[in-house]
Amino acid sequence: MIETEVQKRAYKSIYRCTCCSGSDYTDPDGVCEYAANTLRQTIPVSHFGDIENAKIWLILTNPKGDRGDGNVGHLVTNYNLTGRENLTDEHVAIIFQHFSEYFKLPSVHPFFNFYMNLLDYLIVGNQSCTFQNGGICAVDLIKCPTVKDWQQIVRRNEGKQMWYNCLGKVKNHGPNHFILQQIERHNPSILIFAQSTIGLIGVEYKGNVNGSLQGIASMKLYMRVQSPKRLSIDLGSNAQLMNYLGRYGNNVQKLHDTIQQAISNFF
Repeated sequence: MIETEVQKRAYKSIYRCTCCSGSDYTDPDGVCEYAANTLRQTIPVSHFGDIENAKIWLILTNPKGDRGDGNVGHLVTNYNLTGRENLTDEHVAIIFQHFSEYFKLPSVHPFFNFYMNLLDYLIVGNQSCTFQNGGICAVDLIKCPTVKDWQQIVRRNEGKQMWYNCLGKVKNHGPNHFILQQIERHNPSILIFAQSTIGLIGVEYKGNVNGSLQGIASMKLYMRVQSPKRLSIDLGSNAQLMNYLGRYGNNVQKLHDTIQQAISNFF
């Protein structure tokens, strides 16, 4: 649950965001299907899983546009409202809790199956972390879904504007820095980047290159150490990751063990 006024303000700014709801967002493959102020408008997805207690965050790019998903298809009209901007503090608390319990739902999106196989049961300190037990959560850089994959959208003008609205590429540029605010509020121990890179969230959290770990065969996991004490591991783009795993027999366990080695060495 949201316990502080600072957290309440941070999540209210996410759920009530209307930056991409305007009439100038018309790309049928983009965000308008979810963000436009209609009866089908969804609530921006702040996170998947127990973000308050998770020691490991899986950092992704944006939610996959699937209205059947319990988070992605969460409608504003569920709260008898028209428009995100009308959400109250009480609504914000309920929505936050809904997103926090995502991996307790009867089913989750099959997109997460690979990452659950890869990351579940990583040990941080004395805790064995899984998505289901709250030790791992997923957080997207972009909070609203797009109809097509982000790689197809980011090259278009609307994609660039979405990026600017949700994050901005440089500190103090763009109206919101949602992911940076979340990291500051919750202070996770480990960030694992997939489909994106460490540098995408700004210079504040890039840290210094501490080294690289050999993964499976020629794959390298790039590791950075940050202050406050935090480990960031970059798995590279989704295509690169799947290419490496496919080349070496889909050996997810070897990659899991390499990530565990990095965590154990760091902590």
